[in-house]
Amino acid sequence: MVIKEQVKVTAKNKPKQLPARARTSRVSSGFDDMVEEVEETSVPRNALSVYSDTPVLEGQDLFIPRLRLAQGLTQEVQDGAAKPGQWLILGEKPMSEVSVVPIAMTRRRELRDPDTRTTICRSGDGYTGIGNPGGDCSRCELAQWASSTSKKGKKNTAPPCTFLYSYMVYVVEANTLAILEFSRTSITSGKMMNTMVAQHGVGTFAVRLTSAQRNGPMGTYYTPTVNQMTVKADILKKALAESTAMR
Repeated sequence: MVIKEQVKVTAKNKPKQLPARARTSRVSSGFDDMVEEVEETSVPRNALSVYSDTPVLEGQDLFIPRLRLAQGLTQEVQDGAAKPGQWLILGEKPMSEVSVVPIAMTRRRELRDPDTRTTICRSGDGYTGIGNPGGDCSRCELAQWASSTSKKGKKNTAPPCTFLYSYMVYVVEANTLAILEFSRTSITSGKMMNTMVAQHGVGTFAVRLTSAQRNGPMGTYYTPTVNQMTVKADILKKALAESTAMR
């Protein structure tokens, strides 16, 4: 027969009493512990109170796809999903031509790191840069064209900081808003769009976008062509409604 040793309980060796919550969690499962924690710290007692049918959304809460002109090195072209010179927008098949209604416009600048291609300085109005180096764009050396002399004579070099005409447009074929930007080799097409806007105003006309093949020192590339077109009044009304809903 085994006789258990009896230990006299004193104040020094008396087991400490755990709080009621701790004693409960000691015997409950790990899953129960997680549920209890979530219920107390994350989920409000009335969950519906955190939702609203009139949400307040800011620019960083929204995603507007880009309407892009495919080039030879565009990823979709490399994958065989598109051809150079076609227009691309997320969720839609490549299009040889596309109809858009310009509804808003701004001038922009952006400077990218030559190695990582991440944006290190940007300007939302084309005048004041935010980032590195930032400041007055008109005085920034990175925004100026440079002249150099080569065997073929003088040659102007584009600045590292890219200037863009950035448009928000309503894409008729996709029934969605998109961002359309003109820069570098497409800057002339952007100025043509600007002229139409100056004459008629945004939201009052539509443009048919196609593309033209060009040859340059780096090989073949494509530039956008813009031509004013006639559309039904309900399309212009739809474009303005979409624009108003986003503001």
